[in-house]
Amino acid sequence: MASKITKYKITLWGFAVSLISLLCILVFEVDAFEALANFLWLFEDFELDEIIIPLFVFSIFLIVNLVKNQKEHELEAEKIKIYKAMLTSSQHVINNLLNEIQLFKIEAEATPEFPSETLSLFNEVTEEASQQIKALSSIENVDEDSIFQSIRPTSGQRG
Repeated sequence: MASKITKYKITLWGFAVSLISLLCILVFEVDAFEALANFLWLFEDFELDEIIIPLFVFSIFLIVNLVKNQKEHELEAEKIKIYKAMLTSSQHVINNLLNEIQLFKIEAEATPEFPSETLSLFNEVTEEASQQIKALSSIENVDEDSIFQSIRPTSGQRG
């Protein structure tokens, strides 16, 4: 319930101010439209009355744009949060796998007829996987290109 109130806090403030305004208009018998017209008439001498309506329209578009930008920012922040959670989970699984396959390495090293070239390749592959995991976790800009760049093999690595 509290999160719903927080989500609509500005709307609730607007409703409260509108309700108070309505009560004041009804209690004091003020004609709000006439009061607005009289207020605008005060600016007639300064020729500012022509600016007020365009400023009002501009303000509406500005507010809509700010709200849209805020929503996009929140969406992007949520994407990053999900990416990091997925990355952390994936790292956990892959690191467990890398640690568990060390048992196969130990068995292979204990077997004299096992080819040493295969063990060297195994060490290279596991080291490359470990480096790619670290590179993925250090991405600053979470987008498709950055992700693929972080795991792109260097010239010394297998492709």
